[in-house]
Amino acid sequence: MFRETRHSKSDNDVLSRWSRYSAAVARFACIFVANTGIRPVELMKLRFGDVKLMFDSSDKIYTAIFIDQSVSKVNKDRWAIAANGMEAYRWLLEHKREVSYRFDIEVTDDTWLFPSHDDYNLRAPNIQHQVRKMLKRLDLHVSQHPKRKDVKVYYSLYSFRSWYAVQRLKDRVDLYSLSRCFGASPGRIVET
Repeated sequence: MFRETRHSKSDNDVLSRWSRYSAAVARFACIFVANTGIRPVELMKLRFGDVKLMFDSSDKIYTAIFIDQSVSKVNKDRWAIAANGMEAYRWLLEHKREVSYRFDIEVTDDTWLFPSHDDYNLRAPNIQHQVRKMLKRLDLHVSQHPKRKDVKVYYSLYSFRSWYAVQRLKDRVDLYSLSRCFGASPGRIVET
C-alpha cells in the first residue's frame, strides 16, 4: 500500500523507462565498441549524424563512423568502419528507438548518441559505470589471468576496444589499415 500511495503510475513509468534505457545504453555501447574499435571517450562525444551507411565500389553496404578532430583523442579526423558491415547500423537504429522512447522525442542527426539520463540536450558524461554494472550482473566483469592464477582481470568498455583489435588482426586486416580505423599507430597496436 505504501508503494501505491508514494508512486503514481506515471512515476513507475519513468522509473521503468530509466531502467530500460540504462540497459539499452550499456548493451549498445559494448556491441558498438566491439565492432568499431572506437575509444569509449570518443563514443561519448558522437551524435547520431556521425554514423552513416556507406557503399564501397562493389556496392557492399557498411557502417562508417566519422570521428571529427574535436572528438578524436589524437585530434585527427578519421573514419571508423564497423567490422560487421551494416549490422552495426541496425543496432544503431534499435538504440535510436530506445533514446526516442526514453525522452519521448524525435531523434535527429544532432541528438547525442548517448544523451544524459536527465536531459537529452546534454551528452552523458560517462557510461562506464552502466557497462561495469551490466557486466557484473552477467558475471562477466572479472576472470583469471591465463598465465598467473593469482591475478584477476577486470573488464570494462575499453576491453571491447582491445577485443576489436585482436579480432581484426586474427581476420588478417593489415596493421596499417587497422591503425587508421583504430586511431592509433601500428606500434601502439602491437604494443598492447
